[in-house]
Amino acid sequence: MVTITQLANVEIQIIMHGLDIADIIRFGGCNQLFRKIASTPFAWKHTPPMKLEAENLLFALSYSLKHMHTLASAQNSLIYNVKLEISATDVSKPYVNSMIPFFEILKEHSTRLTGLTLVQCDFYGVMMSKLSNVIQKCTRLSSLVLDHNSFNKKGSKVLGTAIQQSGIIDKLTTLHISSRIDNMDPESFDVIMDAVSHCRNLNKLKLNYNEMSTKSVLHLAKLITENESMIDLDIRSYHLGTNGLTIITEAIKTNKSIKSLKLSYFESNKDDDAWIINLTHAIETSTSLVQLQLDGIEFTQKQLQMLCKSIQRNISIVEVSFDCIEFLGESLTVLADLLKNKKNLAKLSYSNNVISSVDAAILTDAIIQRSKSKSNNLKELDLSWTCLNNADALALVKAISFHPTFVRLDLTGNHYISKQCIAELSTIISNASIIN
Repeated sequence: MVTITQLANVEIQIIMHGLDIADIIRFGGCNQLFRKIASTPFAWKHTPPMKLEAENLLFALSYSLKHMHTLASAQNSLIYNVKLEISATDVSKPYVNSMIPFFEILKEHSTRLTGLTLVQCDFYGVMMSKLSNVIQKCTRLSSLVLDHNSFNKKGSKVLGTAIQQSGIIDKLTTLHISSRIDNMDPESFDVIMDAVSHCRNLNKLKLNYNEMSTKSVLHLAKLITENESMIDLDIRSYHLGTNGLTIITEAIKTNKSIKSLKLSYFESNKDDDAWIINLTHAIETSTSLVQLQLDGIEFTQKQLQMLCKSIQRNISIVEVSFDCIEFLGESLTVLADLLKNKKNLAKLSYSNNVISSVDAAILTDAIIQRSKSKSNNLKELDLSWTCLNNADALALVKAISFHPTFVRLDLTGNHYISKQCIAELSTIISNASIIN
């Protein structure tokens, strides 16, 4: 039994559905709560789901934080990692009134916060002011995750100012800022990116669905160029454009620490290869890059060939994703060559692309040819939602059976493959799992 004064970390994880609490914390009386905490070093959770009114949650959370703080006062090791997920999308008065006390509670304990995750929240007016007050008071915060949130113009500026004025600029290692699609104001986002550009110790940066101006892109490029700690870079934006891509990929060329690079769902000028040239140079010369994800992009035949050749020449990349690509040309021929010739490739994802019987035959042949290499290391294929049929799937799996390292095939969403066929496939590669 671990006593509460021995705890080094406490994770408070809450999921809110509207104004109800579900699936995480059981407050069946404070004695039960503390017994649960005492027996769980890092988190306490409750299943099956139990709903509680928001006001009850806030009271219980406030009470538990206050008394945990008192009990641990003998040592200064008690810290909190708070996660709050809200599925409500309204900013009605009851919703706001319920959330304001929550932020006041966090503010009281802000110096002990190491992680703060707020998902699907509406940060307007007083809500963003309260959150900013929490962030400004933080001194230990290393992880700030704001995913799928709504930010208005004023709220974005307040958030950026709070990050700049807080004491966490040099402490943040994980930062996610993603808005709901087309929700973030570009000029307001400049303030956030100005603050982010000074976070030199970031390991993981995720910026999704934020409409970035040229000024924001330049702030991001500065961060990528000067940050020697960046490991995971995830950018998904429909509005980045060819010019923005060129600036960012130019910066990526100079970074020697990125292990996971995700550039997804953006539009580019198909007649301008500058960003592709930058990216291929970055790929070829990188010795740190392990995972490359280029989903939802419209490639020309020339661009995809350039990319795949650079990936083949790279010695460190083992995972590649081309999900949901809009391709102008024979994509499977190019990707089949990559699969056949890059022997250290462990995982290839080609989800949400239509694979015809001709394409499936090309892919099957590449898998067979690859199996003849002694250095073959193929472990996973994601071919979900690709319209494969029984015959094509059977041929693919027979080819995969010659790969002793293979562990996982994802065929989710392929409704033309029957359950009987799936059962047969499972017997052919019995040592691997088939997801359907």
